[in-house]
Formats: sequence, C-alpha cells, structure tokens
Amino acid sequence: MRLGADIVYQGVLSTDRWLGIADFLEKTPGPSDLGDYSYEVVDTKLARTAQPKHLLQLSLYNMLLFDIQKLLPLNAHLILGDGRRATFRSLDSKYYTIQIQKRLELFVDTLPTTMPEPCGHCAMCRWATRCEDEWYRTRHLCLVANIRSNQIAALRASGISTIDALASAGRGARISGMQPGIIERLCAQAELQTYKENTGNNKYELLPIERGKG
Repeated sequence: MRLGADIVYQGVLSTDRWLGIADFLEKTPGPSDLGDYSYEVVDTKLARTAQPKHLLQLSLYNMLLFDIQKLLPLNAHLILGDGRRATFRSLDSKYYTIQIQKRLELFVDTLPTTMPEPCGHCAMCRWATRCEDEWYRTRHLCLVANIRSNQIAALRASGISTIDALASAGRGARISGMQPGIIERLCAQAELQTYKENTGNNKYELLPIERGKG
C-alpha cells in the first residue's frame, strides 16, 4: 500500500483486537497517510443482492483501513454474483458499526459461563467431541438414553441436573410437568447406566407385560 499498488489482493487489515481480509483494496485519488492516494475496499459475493451482513463486513474493513491510511474511505464496493458492482457510502454505516464493535468487545470481555447443549446440528459440528467431553465431565442429563430436551428442562427446574442425581431420585419421584410413568422410566434408565459405569457390569430388568404391547 505504501508503494502505491493499484490493486491489493487479499489485503490483511488488523488492529489489536480486530482482523479482516478484504478481497481487494483499490487505489483511489485523494491524499491519505500513504501519500497522494488512498484505498477503498472491494469485496466479492456470490449473492445477487447486497445483504446487511455484507455491508457490516465492508464497514468493519473501512474502520480497519482507516487505522492504516488515517482516512475513512469515501465508499466501499461489492461485486455481486451477477457481475454488478454495488457502491455504498462509508458514513452511512460508520456509527452503527462502531456500536456493534463496542457491544461485541464488551461481550468478549465479560464472557458468561456457558454449557453446551445437544441439538440437531451436533452430528455435523466440529466441536462435538469437546462438547461430549464436557457432558461426561459434568454428568449432563443428556447422557441418559432417549431423554428429551423438554424433560431435561423439567428435571433441572426441580433441582435434578445430573445423571447421578436422577439415578438417586427414586422411581417414585414427582416432577412438575412430567407424567409418573416417564419419570419412572428415566430414573430406571439412569440407574442402569450409572450401575454399569460404577461396576463395569451389565444389569437388566424385565418389564411387566402390558396388554396390547407385549
């Protein structure tokens, strides 16, 4: 950029806390800290229309570019999937971006304690192994076979938050919002699983015959 290249491809823009990689930095007239020229961001998207997230990305790149050339670019540009070039005024999104940056920085600086919860995306998630390790470490109720998320919520509300606590609750326990038969089944399942973990031995129970079900 200080050498005055007309186009910079994959320009890395960074500060102490933020980093962005712009597809292109395009040289434009207008003095800056770099010389008698400055740069504007040009990013490429497969989408055929500009989306809010695209503009926020451009605006962040503008803020990072300002730190380098000490001049906020007049415009930022998108090359859309159909080949059209869309141009946006930097000042239109500058102050919104500043507020978003502050909110995200505050969140990162005061991270809450979180717990991974099973969801439909788990089978495709690259963090699945880490989450599973956390579930076993904390004895998460999701370890109980065939338990549902709404049942986990009801058990937690009643003060039962681990598979071991469920196994010790007793099959006659009463949980608000849950039918006795479901509670009994979940308690029995938790008992069998914890018995296996504690002794290394398998244990089974014969269920009573139910008419029409076997």
